[in-house]
Amino acid sequence: MSDMPEATVVPHYGDDGRSGTYQASGLPDRAQVAWVAATEGEVITSPVLAGGTLLVADVAATLYAFDAATGELRWSHTYRDDEGGEDEEFEPGDFVTQLPIAVWNDLVFVGVSGLDYEFDDSLHVHDLKTGQVVRTMRGQWHPTVAGDLLLLSGDGVRALDLPDLSPRWRSTKLHGWLDAAPAVAADGTAFAARGLEANRTSGGVDAFDVRTGKAAFDRVVDVAIGQDGEQAALVQCTHAVLGDGLVWLPVAWGGDDEAVWSGGGVVGLDPRTGERRAHHLLHGSWLAGTVAVAGGVLYYADEEGDGEPPILGRAVSALDIATGRSLWRFPLKGQAAGAPVVASGVVYVATYSGEVVALDAATGEPRWALALDTKIENRYDLDDPDGEAVYDETGLVVLPADGMLYVRTSGGVVALR
Repeated sequence: MSDMPEATVVPHYGDDGRSGTYQASGLPDRAQVAWVAATEGEVITSPVLAGGTLLVADVAATLYAFDAATGELRWSHTYRDDEGGEDEEFEPGDFVTQLPIAVWNDLVFVGVSGLDYEFDDSLHVHDLKTGQVVRTMRGQWHPTVAGDLLLLSGDGVRALDLPDLSPRWRSTKLHGWLDAAPAVAADGTAFAARGLEANRTSGGVDAFDVRTGKAAFDRVVDVAIGQDGEQAALVQCTHAVLGDGLVWLPVAWGGDDEAVWSGGGVVGLDPRTGERRAHHLLHGSWLAGTVAVAGGVLYYADEEGDGEPPILGRAVSALDIATGRSLWRFPLKGQAAGAPVVASGVVYVATYSGEVVALDAATGEPRWALALDTKIENRYDLDDPDGEAVYDETGLVVLPADGMLYVRTSGGVVALR
């Protein structure tokens, strides 16, 4: 490891509870392009900000470390190679890999899957400053940092102590996680969404103590949402969200157990029991990714359509959690590429066409909008929609920071200032 100071890492979706709320100033009043950093392939994975370094991974199986202020490339590492050990030339469509990233102090953890050869289902540990690979682990690949623990999902779930990566616990009962980081509460209870999984028509959520792996309550499968027997299944591929005292998960719902899905929505579960405490249903539309929760308000983007995939959005909405009352709804010019995020009283969302929109969180009034010279894509757009892509979460699109926004795109990452 390097002798650099420990990096201040911004957790995925703002905090350990994945609420979508950031303790950052963002860009509340105006924005312009500060720099553009190109990558070899499309960026569909959530970028990670660690101190002054922005970590970005592309579908060409390359990890990049950019200077967060200038966009200068500090180092990069490519995971693909041919039989001779040389870097294999990338052609569009060759790979569609997520490369999920987690950071603890000066260690970078990258999961590699989807390459169909040597590096499949492996975890690579890099030095944040130099990019040097300091360790490689096989059979576990999706990393999440929870305090001083590293959680790895693959063949079951493992917890390793940091920084030495010594085993803490292992569970074969906790399995089938989505390719998404679990939400972790202040008391150490983690909530891992199962969602739509191979050979399973409906999923749920695992709640467990990150220190011991012991289950907190039984997995939720189906949730009754009305007096007439409507059912909701936790089938969308998104992470759980902790906010306003509840665990939030997107759902698909129908009139009965055998119904064709009528729309999407979200349910709020009691974090102690898993029982449903709140729900909000969309008729004939679906959520774009998951939701953001801030100050008793639920923020989401949704599609106005017939509910057919891909899951896209055409408006951003705010819902008062206590009353269930709609506070505002802002129509988008295009389809939302992912869930909205909130920072310093402003809601940010980006569309597939590459427009970034900033809205006042209290009123929904537009603060500013900026069209980028590139579009935004997700794995669903690049892969067979009936294949592995349906099991992967849409990556974070807009990452707020102090006086900056970072937007992943089809050509790399764009920094706004």
